[in-house]
Amino acid sequence: MKAAELIDHCQDLGLSLRVDGQDLKVRGAIDLLTEDLRDDLKVHKPEILKRLRCITGSNEQLSDEKKCNEILEAAISDMPVTLEKVLASPLFVEFDLDQISKGNMIHEALRMYIGSWLGYPPPRSSSSGDERDRG
Repeated sequence: MKAAELIDHCQDLGLSLRVDGQDLKVRGAIDLLTEDLRDDLKVHKPEILKRLRCITGSNEQLSDEKKCNEILEAAISDMPVTLEKVLASPLFVEFDLDQISKGNMIHEALRMYIGSWLGYPPPRSSSSGDERDRG
């Protein structure tokens, strides 16, 4: 497959490709990343990176990616999960990451969403009515 075909094929599989400096990052269900597909991505990596940079505008993307990573790191700072694991998960699609980098997702909502993925119970509010009078 050629670079453009690989990009389309990955999208069809539900895998997201993105540029991270000189690296090609793949997000989504990793079990879909077969050995043959992984080899094809390595062979065509320079052309794929070039195409993705043209599509996304690399300078803007790198800036947005840094902001997004900072926001996500703050949200998971006391959770037993790494930023890499969150980014590799199917939790967020590219649109979500764009919204996070623009500050359109609040910190507590991110914590609750990521926490629910990790199996954490939702945070309890002091005004939730869980406490009952025992008088």
